[in-house]
Amino acid sequence: MVEVLGHVILCDFHLHLSGLDGLKHLQELYLDYSSIDKIFLHNVGVMSSLRVLTLRNISLNGSLPNQGWCELSNLQELDLSENGFTGMLPSCLGDLTSIRILDLSFNQFTGNLNSSPLSNLTTLEYLILSYNHFEIPVSFISFRNHSKLKVFLGDNNKLSDQIEFQTWIPKFQLKVISLSNCGSSNLGMKFSHFLFYQYDLRIVDLSHNSVRTFPVWLLENNTRLEVFHLINCSLMGPFLLPSYPNPHAISIDISDNHFEGPIPTNIGSKFPNLLNLKTSRNLIQGHIPTSLGDMHSLEFLDLSNNNLSGQIPKHLTIGCPLLSCFILSNNNLSGQISLSFVNLTRLACLYLDNNHFTGKFPDSISIPPSLEALGISNNHMSGKLPRWMGNMSNLMGIAMFSNHFEGPIPVEFCKLGNLEFLDLSENNLSGSIPSCFNQLRVKHVHLN
Repeated sequence: MVEVLGHVILCDFHLHLSGLDGLKHLQELYLDYSSIDKIFLHNVGVMSSLRVLTLRNISLNGSLPNQGWCELSNLQELDLSENGFTGMLPSCLGDLTSIRILDLSFNQFTGNLNSSPLSNLTTLEYLILSYNHFEIPVSFISFRNHSKLKVFLGDNNKLSDQIEFQTWIPKFQLKVISLSNCGSSNLGMKFSHFLFYQYDLRIVDLSHNSVRTFPVWLLENNTRLEVFHLINCSLMGPFLLPSYPNPHAISIDISDNHFEGPIPTNIGSKFPNLLNLKTSRNLIQGHIPTSLGDMHSLEFLDLSNNNLSGQIPKHLTIGCPLLSCFILSNNNLSGQISLSFVNLTRLACLYLDNNHFTGKFPDSISIPPSLEALGISNNHMSGKLPRWMGNMSNLMGIAMFSNHFEGPIPVEFCKLGNLEFLDLSENNLSGSIPSCFNQLRVKHVHLN
């Protein structure tokens, strides 16, 4: 036990109950990853001055008792996450009238939030319920009396599609809402009625729910939105953008939906500071917008598994020097890919497979040595394998099958000391296999 300025920190320690009476003036108690008997919860109430109590992953299970710990009326932060708690929340939880931060994540709690004591905790600012079995009404009406709520994390619970007969306007302004993978199959616009009144959101994640209608009004209303994730939400129609730029946005992911039409040509001016853009596995058509090259901070770009056509804009490879992962697989792109990627000095993965690219690699290096994975399979590339590829010492995987490459495997490949995967199948290669392959770390070589 370590006590410093009214704090006690016990980690990976077996706590004995004797002596709790002597800690009546203790304000903060951290027991994460400790070994504690459940009877502790029946007695911790004697520490009446506690403001912070964290019991993360202390191997408790069963239901929470309805007495003992709820006497902590001064408690402002409570962490009960990563335990085995089951059943409904005890009614006495509503007595924690000073609570600001409550973390109940990674347990097996049940019950509908409309009838839970959480509706009485109007001082809540941060509520974390992820990975339980709660029923969360899509209307959010159980929090109609909360005015301070800022963060709500409810991932991996169940959204309840209840019909509410009264309309209400929230008293709070959320900064973060995350309700991914909550098993809702019929949300539609019902969920949007609650979010319509939010104007200060920074993070929104509604992934793996059936939202269906793209809520472009979320982008319009929340001008400081930073993260916007709507993965696998059965979204249809065009990918719409707000009417004005958002310089705060850093991550947009609308993968695994049914978007149609082109990527808006002005997307670069709308999100100039974006770090991550993922639109994979949709039905998006048209050309890659040149304005993507205006996203000078872009690090991860995934436009794979769509119906994009045309060529890779040269402005994109010049204007985004921080790109570390560039994925255009499974489209209808064409033209030569011998354009220079050398400006992308941080590029680690480049996937251009399953397109209609043609041409030869140039004699001089055109891809930065930082590359770790290269995929250009199922295209119409020709010529000889470039010798300069042997200088790309970080390469761990190369997939170039189903092209028209010819000639020998360059002996310079022997310098690829980190190479583990090499697939050169279905080409026109000839000659012998470099004997040095026996000394490489390579685990898989495909030469069919």
